Amino acid sequence: MRRNHKTGSFSRAATTAGSEDDVIELKLSAPNARSVFVAGSFNGWDRQRTPLRKDSGGVWRAFLPLSPGRYEYRFIVDGHWQEDPGARESVPNPHGERNSVLVVRSTPRPSMAEVEAW
Repeated sequence: MRRNHKTGSFSRAATTAGSEDDVIELKLSAPNARSVFVAGSFNGWDRQRTPLRKDSGGVWRAFLPLSPGRYEYRFIVDGHWQEDPGARESVPNPHGERNSVLVVRSTPRPSMAEVEAW
């Protein structure tokens, strides 16, 4: 079920030094929700492993270290599964609903000399 008052999206938040993973921020605006989790191919579809934290503006956020790849996911809002309304792509799932898709692309990493020169 999609609720119009909720919006979601993801962004590249940071890069972890010495790691091939990028830290990706997932967020969902759900000011009236009591709990929000995300489950997907990155966490074995575990509906309780990855909680989001609510900020003062009613936006729920999670930061995930993810390697480059293609991931499917869904939010669980107050126990109800829903796709990310801000996702650029989604695919049908075996339950007759849609999974949101997150693509993490590899990014060129600056050298330490480039970082220090900046």
